[in-house]
Amino acid sequence: MPQGLNSEVGRLRKVMVCRPGLAQQRLTPANCHELLFDDVLWVAQARNDHDAFTAALQARDVEVLEMHNLLADTVALPAARQWLLDHKLGPNFVDDETATQLRPWLEALSPAKLDEQIAARRHWALVADGDGWRRAVPSPQPLRVPGLDVIRGLLARGTLVIAAGGGGIPVVPRPDGCGLQGVEAVIDKDRCSALIATELQADCLIIATDVDAVYLDWGRPTQRAVGKTTPQALLNHVFAAGSMGPKVEAACAFVQATGRRAVIGALANIEALLSGEGGTQISPGPG
Repeated sequence: MPQGLNSEVGRLRKVMVCRPGLAQQRLTPANCHELLFDDVLWVAQARNDHDAFTAALQARDVEVLEMHNLLADTVALPAARQWLLDHKLGPNFVDDETATQLRPWLEALSPAKLDEQIAARRHWALVADGDGWRRAVPSPQPLRVPGLDVIRGLLARGTLVIAAGGGGIPVVPRPDGCGLQGVEAVIDKDRCSALIATELQADCLIIATDVDAVYLDWGRPTQRAVGKTTPQALLNHVFAAGSMGPKVEAACAFVQATGRRAVIGALANIEALLSGEGGTQISPGPG
């Protein structure tokens, strides 16, 4: 019996396709079902499959229209580009401040790059990062580190353990109580390190960074290093949220929870940090 695909409207002559790209790279276990995907895609393989499919269509004289190319051709027209940006940066998508900051960057993109960014848009919160933009996600306080017993057991056997790299993968209990699932968040590596050190009752928490100590009035003529201090004294000051702030909070939390010492300073001075002779030494206050 001859095999084939038949249609009451006749031979297939033209199709529109959309090659997997940035939008699929941004799929996560938390959002894939909402976006009608069964699971996170292996994007590289999906592109190979897509290319093989379109090549087979073209080999049979089917005209293939690529959505990304069509959109890029459209946004190359000034009126179309303006309409699209007015719509995508409108009140139903982003707030006024984000729209004001984001529009000049989008307007400067080539048609192909603008198409890529618009097609991949997921109603994300975006913040300026140098010459570009990055996605902003919550950074919740870590509450527990799965696998801590494994770390404890390895330490007991004299093993050097590397853990909480980059803060670790954020997970929460599944709604059905069966295991864990990932969430869209970033776990701060310093807070995670402080939690592990607290649970293990470490003698000292060292937060090694690229500056030799914590500084007050950083970047001003009055900047000065903090030597020996207490959590109470250090937390009276405000530090940059994306850099020194989490380090100070993590070190102080460890000292308050354990009554032991924490230190912040340069990695190159690690021996002096441990001996108590360098960096910002944080110890419990009186009482």
